[in-house]
Amino acid sequence: MITRLNKSDSKLVMAHMYVAIGCLILGGLAGLLQTFVRSGLLQLPKNISYYQILTVHGIVLALVLTTFFILGFQYSAVAKTCGHLTSVQRKLGWIGFFVMIVGTLMAATMVLLNKATVLYTFYAPLQAHVIFYVGMALVVVGSWISVIGQILKYREFKKTYPGKKSPLLSYMVAINGVMWIVCSLGVAATVLFQLIPWS
Repeated sequence: MITRLNKSDSKLVMAHMYVAIGCLILGGLAGLLQTFVRSGLLQLPKNISYYQILTVHGIVLALVLTTFFILGFQYSAVAKTCGHLTSVQRKLGWIGFFVMIVGTLMAATMVLLNKATVLYTFYAPLQAHVIFYVGMALVVVGSWISVIGQILKYREFKKTYPGKKSPLLSYMVAINGVMWIVCSLGVAATVLFQLIPWS
């Protein structure tokens, strides 16, 4: 069953893609700026450090861009192969999206204030402001909420068509979602129980 995305599903998918494209542009510009600074062609103003730019480049490209792009792509995949999203599945997608946006803005604010210059990760021993860690935790939690909506779509397909093989792409989305939740539990625990109290 391959269907065209309806307008509501398309809006959800494209919202994720617009953020991902914005992150690609921002991260790419930060990388270009790093090159100019390291080559001596440009000197940053006194209130902006090289490591702030490095942090923006790494976090935006390695964490934020990939998370938004993958979730947008996966929503597109399950909606195309398993049918239109239900209102609950779509609502979970939007809740996850906005939780990730809030988390991204919190983390970005701390980087811009030079209170979270932690290079391209958010792991110790480099320490950031507590708001940065809460923001990054919200990005992870938001992704879990979105993934649950995708898994529910796959489960709905399996219930509607018992005995029928599920589309490979939707099966891959469901498995990837489960793997993401399992793999990111350790990161979430580290942030919640170690980094936030430490900072």
